[in-house]
Amino acid sequence: MKKSIFKYLVCFILLLDNKGFPSTTVKVGGYTFPPYVDQHNPSAKQTGITIELINEMNKIQNDYKFEFVPTSSGRRYIDYKSNQFDMVFFEDIVWGWKDYDVISSELLTKDEEVYITKKKEGRDQSYFNDKKNKKFVGIKGYHYAFASYNNDIDFLKKNFRAELTSDHDGSIQMILYDRGDIGIVTHSYLDFYLNKNPDVKDKIIISNKPDQIYNLGIIARKNMDPKIEVVNKIIQKLKSSGALKKLFKQYNLKEI
Repeated sequence: MKKSIFKYLVCFILLLDNKGFPSTTVKVGGYTFPPYVDQHNPSAKQTGITIELINEMNKIQNDYKFEFVPTSSGRRYIDYKSNQFDMVFFEDIVWGWKDYDVISSELLTKDEEVYITKKKEGRDQSYFNDKKNKKFVGIKGYHYAFASYNNDIDFLKKNFRAELTSDHDGSIQMILYDRGDIGIVTHSYLDFYLNKNPDVKDKIIISNKPDQIYNLGIIARKNMDPKIEVVNKIIQKLKSSGALKKLFKQYNLKEI
């Protein structure tokens, strides 16, 4: 009888070691920010490296189940405060997070935002030097260095005559159709766009100097489960296995 009880106890312990306890769900917020999160059609499923990274993080451990939660660039702070999510991948902490109880992981990658303008006679790199009396095209909810990271719509419209779109494609198209003078686009996405639309290369000028350089990591709620040290360890495992490098190469991004 004692042997049977011992046998069942051993089996129970083994069962616990093999996901006997349910994994903790961790909600990851994300908004349209290609190539990190891409969703041109509101009814379509999100794609991008954030979704791929979530899948990879779920593959290599069983303690946490990371789940994507869609938000928008403008609503992400409201949704964070209402506990809709606890993390955002590929986010820079200078983008409006200084007043929130968040902490950043080790850096994942660097990217940058560049200016573009329609190619016209007499325009060259010097066109980007003087930004007065020019109409800017950007994305609603984004933070730009030239505006001191103030993403308030009224502020941008009043001070920079800004026209704000919902995605990078819209910004590029507005520049091509002369509905703005200077557009701002994430460099990694611009490269992706020009590879798909090579004819556009000869129609625009791209600034040599960026508006800002992104230091992108994982922004997480302080003292949550998992702690940021645990998240860093999961990322390190993906680096060691080569999975992260492979993923970054797929999206033409550089691993740090």
